[in-house]
Amino acid sequence: MAGGNEYLLNKLQNQNMNRQNDDSYISKKVEQKDCYEIKKEIVKELNDIMSKINEEVDENFLKTTMLNLLVKYNIPEIQKKNLIVEILYDIKGYGILQPLLDDPEITEIICCRYDNIYVEKFGKMIKTNLKFNGEKELRNLIDKIIQPLGRRVDDAQPMVNARLKDKSRVNIVVPPIAADGATLDIRKFSKRVFTVEDYIKFGTMTKEIAEFIRWCVTGRKNIIVSGGTGSGKTTLLNFLSNYIPENEAIITIEDLLELQLVQPNIRRLEARGKNAEGTGEVSIRDCVINSLRMRPDRIIVGEVRSHEVVDMLQAMNTGHDGSLTTVHANSPKDMVERLYVMYLMGGLEVPEKAVKSQISSAIDLIIQVQRLSDGSRKVTQISEVVGFGKQGAEFNNDYVKKRKMKESFLIKNASSSEVYLQDIFKYDKIKNKFITTGWVPTFLDELIAKKYPLTEDMFKGDE
Repeated sequence: MAGGNEYLLNKLQNQNMNRQNDDSYISKKVEQKDCYEIKKEIVKELNDIMSKINEEVDENFLKTTMLNLLVKYNIPEIQKKNLIVEILYDIKGYGILQPLLDDPEITEIICCRYDNIYVEKFGKMIKTNLKFNGEKELRNLIDKIIQPLGRRVDDAQPMVNARLKDKSRVNIVVPPIAADGATLDIRKFSKRVFTVEDYIKFGTMTKEIAEFIRWCVTGRKNIIVSGGTGSGKTTLLNFLSNYIPENEAIITIEDLLELQLVQPNIRRLEARGKNAEGTGEVSIRDCVINSLRMRPDRIIVGEVRSHEVVDMLQAMNTGHDGSLTTVHANSPKDMVERLYVMYLMGGLEVPEKAVKSQISSAIDLIIQVQRLSDGSRKVTQISEVVGFGKQGAEFNNDYVKKRKMKESFLIKNASSSEVYLQDIFKYDKIKNKFITTGWVPTFLDELIAKKYPLTEDMFKGDE
């Protein structure tokens, strides 16, 4: 430690020793204070001391200095040590949440309110014993997160989406919208892309499923990953994206940048919310529309959740084969209905049949993912979109007869307004196993013609 630092530290220690030997001082010891207020006072005094030091200081110096500053407070030794740790975390990062952010096994941090903090670990929600010293301390941390981003959160704008320096996603809601006090949700950014081996080890999919979807991506099939919140949609999308050949031009469009593609020819677009003046918004749809002018081979949208679906489907139908996106839905059929509803949100007065016909012609494959009750994440269905309406049903039935597949794949009583799907793989939750249904994808011959290592035998049913 430098000489100037030692002088200041010794001076501080001598002052505290004199105070402790002075009975009049002891009788005037500060009464128990709110921990947050004590922390504020210590940080202010620490900043005053640090302003007089030109040399770099180490952590031991900071700890010793704070311990001396805390002498005047009539609080237990264990509480002093806890305050020192909290202040160090405040200095280095995000206060009491920093150790949770540093833990690689924690994937999400949820502050329901200042004294009720949960984490997700191995897919399960666990209540922690951590708590802020009060609502003011939580709000102080929230301000620390959003101020560098030029954002604000208050009565006029009580909800904010943002990201930390490490790209973790943050959602903040404050009163009056949050009735019980400010809430903070941090979904941590995965620093690595899962491999096939990882997914097989986790039991998310089998080797055969992984190989099939790999060649579907390489073979430029339009794929939608469907699932609920926290089911692993974005992580799987990232995994799929890395099978895109390096010689293709890719544009990614996201609310908050999360995808980690390794290809050299990639341009990343990020949507932007309104600024403090309520202007400057750039939506996902704006980015999708602009991306069509940037000559992409493929477009990857992190998540479709509104009327940008109109332009995404048009892109898939007009030469941007092999595009990928995710959608919130609980099943492949629900996903199709959600796309239809989102299309209507665009304000276009288009007949239902026209919209669903476009959905059917745009999408080749739906991969459904789900987080199960035990915390594990599974690919529960992989479904092909085989057609729309009575014409789609006829195509399906002719194909079933040609391939001599099971009669259960035949469509009876065809509807003129339904998008027809066929499951290729399913996860049986009762038997706890992945099942090949026996449906042979209608585009299999196309992939085989491209010399991909796929055979019809891979799709023999085992139900």
